[in-house]
Amino acid sequence: MQNHAKPISKSVVCVTCVEWHPDGGQFAVGCNHGVVLVFTIDTPNTTQPQLSYTITTADSALERISFSPCGTMLATTHVSGMQGIFEAAPAGQLVLTIQEPMPPHVASASLYRIAK
Repeated sequence: MQNHAKPISKSVVCVTCVEWHPDGGQFAVGCNHGVVLVFTIDTPNTTQPQLSYTITTADSALERISFSPCGTMLATTHVSGMQGIFEAAPAGQLVLTIQEPMPPHVASASLYRIAK
């Protein structure tokens, strides 16, 4: 019997957080390897979200992501304590980055709150 299934990607992506854009037409997905995937849901003639662009933020898992109220910026925090602010656009330019390692008990408590 032949297997006609498509090969599975070797890179496993686990979603760690999701945030809706203020206009409701996009949402961002944070991943375990520091990448933000931004999807558009209001594309004409499609019923599935379309990947609009990706932003590589850092090597550690994203803990939270948030669009600015006007939707032009995207803030990220990571389990490693890194934080960044990016343009919410296909170019995804880094505007500001702050590297402040959090004490382990703070990071653990923060992850616990998200999991609840």
